[in-house]
Parts: sequence; structure tokens; C-alpha cells
Amino acid sequence: MLKGRDVIHLPVVHPATGKTIGRVTDLMVDTKEGRVTGLLLAAEGESANRRIDWTQAVYDRDVIRTEAEPAPHEQQASDDPAQEPAASGEPSPAAPILLCLSRCEGHPVRTQAGRPLGQVGDILFEPAQGQLTAVEVSDGLMQDLLTGRLQLPWPDVTEWRTDTVIVADHWQDAWQRERE
Repeated sequence: MLKGRDVIHLPVVHPATGKTIGRVTDLMVDTKEGRVTGLLLAAEGESANRRIDWTQAVYDRDVIRTEAEPAPHEQQASDDPAQEPAASGEPSPAAPILLCLSRCEGHPVRTQAGRPLGQVGDILFEPAQGQLTAVEVSDGLMQDLLTGRLQLPWPDVTEWRTDTVIVADHWQDAWQRERE
């Protein structure tokens, strides 16, 4: 299993030439399919991000290898920093298909009944296909240090919106179970 933070900042190199193509700046996540679909790269001397598909990348501990040529990344509404979340009390917009991991970190995680569990801390995924396996939930720095982060299995994520993550109700007492 990999965490999103294990991949961000890794260099991306072409295996035949050894040339560094760029560094990973973010992960593209398809929340409907539950998988990592691509990597956003920053290359030296370029102001715009570039993208490679996860299927064209090979994770190798301290480097990402790819023979693919990175394509320009066209910013979508889902990763537009100017996009405003829904006002308090209003339903949030339906989740777009692709989200950037960096835009998801810190979003509230709630049960279907509305009980808050914490914030999105990271995602866990299987590196071969990029399949999401869990969402890591943080309940603050002190709680993270004392008891660690809660890992909710991906199948228990019932809805991923642009501003919140909804999980199955049976997780409502998760922190109490962890502390016992």
C-alpha cells in the first residue's frame, strides 16, 4: 500500500535516458471509480503543470519511472482553486469525477447521519493499478500523535463531494473503538 504523501515530491524519470522529466506535485483521483488516475508534474523552467496517466507510471520506492511524454494539464472545475464550496446549510455540489489530492486534504469526514469523524489526512492505494483502498482520517495533530490516524476502508466511503467525505454510519463510534 502507498499513501499519497509517499508519491508527492518524487522525481519522475525516463528509464532509458535517465532524464528527470519533473517532480510529482499532486495526484489526480477518480472518486467515482475509486482509483488514482494520474500524476501532476512540475518541470524546471515550466510554469504550467503537466500530467501523466497512472497506468503509464511505475512506482519504484524513491522514483517514478515512465516512458510517456507528459501532456499539458488542463485545469478542470474540480481542481480550480477559485471554486467556492457551498455555503453553510446548503447541499454541496455533487463530486466531480476527478479531484486533486491536495484539494481534498483537510476536508471534513462525516458519517451518513452527519457525525463528524475528522478531516481527510491522506489516501491509501494499491500501486499497481492505483486502486484506492482506504481514506486516512486525522482528528488533529495531538490525536494523531497519541493514537494515530483512523484508516477507513474505501468501500465504506459512500460519497465524496468537493467539500466533504461521507462514510457509512457504522464508523460513528470509530474513535471510541480505537481508544479502547
